[in-house]
Amino acid sequence: MAQEKASSLQALLKGASISIPTNSVDTQNPERDAKIAQYFFGSFAKTEGDQVVLKARVDSIINDSQALLSIEMNGITKQVPVNLSLSEEKVSLHATINVEEWNAGSGIKALNEVCKELHTGPDGKSVLWSEVSLYAEASVNKDCQ
Repeated sequence: MAQEKASSLQALLKGASISIPTNSVDTQNPERDAKIAQYFFGSFAKTEGDQVVLKARVDSIINDSQALLSIEMNGITKQVPVNLSLSEEKVSLHATINVEEWNAGSGIKALNEVCKELHTGPDGKSVLWSEVSLYAEASVNKDCQ
């Protein structure tokens, strides 16, 4: 199928989507990756066969620095405002979300329990926050064929 040339970077970005299998977690620490996959994402609703896949789609571009993104996680889709950065070479999106809005509190609790020793502060309390920062970046190729 022939692709139409986008009139602008914003037009190209609108409707763009990404799917991330949660078994692809890579924090540069294999032990931590395994715990996140098993204890946090392991509590999520399976979305593709026996896998948990997170999905996001750019719903709209508000202006050159903001967009609305739909994030599907744990069987729930929510629209999230994101910070947007556009240049001739790359596009980046950044947002902070609270995973409890996607009913992921049990995953946070399970991960906190298994990582309790590592996450316990001087006050003797173990806390793993439900707020996470999301960042996505893509290169722009104006001459893509």
